[in-house]
Amino acid sequence: MTSTKMKMKQTCAKCSNSGSSAMCHGCQQSFCTKHFIEHRQELSQQMNDIGQEHNLLRQDLNCEKNIDSSLEYIDKWEQESIKTIQTCAQNARVALQQLHNQTNNELKMFFGKLTQQVQDCQQSDNYTEINIKNWIKQLKELRQIIEKPSFVNIDYDNSITSPIKLIKVTGVQHSLLSFSQGKQLNENNNDTENRFVGWSSNEKFNENFGNITLSTDGLAAWCSRTTTGGSYISGIGRYSSRIHFIRFRIVHRDSDYWFFGIITASQQLISRISRA
Repeated sequence: MTSTKMKMKQTCAKCSNSGSSAMCHGCQQSFCTKHFIEHRQELSQQMNDIGQEHNLLRQDLNCEKNIDSSLEYIDKWEQESIKTIQTCAQNARVALQQLHNQTNNELKMFFGKLTQQVQDCQQSDNYTEINIKNWIKQLKELRQIIEKPSFVNIDYDNSITSPIKLIKVTGVQHSLLSFSQGKQLNENNNDTENRFVGWSSNEKFNENFGNITLSTDGLAAWCSRTTTGGSYISGIGRYSSRIHFIRFRIVHRDSDYWFFGIITASQQLISRISRA
């Protein structure tokens, strides 16, 4: 009897009239018949709005406009890098032409003096075997210079920092997707590989310091002897987020002092280790 009286005293959340006939189990509010119908109509409208937004999102997912801005950024970087390379190449061409002209003029002057000397000696009949051997030697040297120019050396300029910075594309994990993936990983915790975002199967040894020798493919490294300053080596991988699994094997070791860690890529290897 008490429970029945309490139910009869419930009021409508809209009009505050007693004697509500229905309760919404979602918002836990009571309504009279009229306002319960209106409440359900409001929920129906919200559901329609969700359906419309869902359809719009599906259309956006099926088009490529969501990466247009990123592609434009890459295109801009490409054009700027090409322009920088073209400018550097043109400067190199100008410098090469100037060196060629200078060297060619010097060769012509030397050849003219040699020609005059040979003609003078020939006209005066004043020459010996020594003169002939010397002239033959000089003519051969001139021939080698003309056929295989050695007046210029083209190489990378390591004295300055390259104005072209390489770019890379990395994924950014969103909280919604992280939750979804995390739930899936927990459901498949019997699968060892699923606990890691990725296996770094392309990892190789690269930068090193000390008495380190690398194999040609970069998959093996060994230290010839230990020093007081130590020897260091790092891989080619660069990681900014997520979980990564790297597998390697130590075949032989003769020291009890080992260090494994993560260091930044902004400084030289020995500098980073010494500050760690």
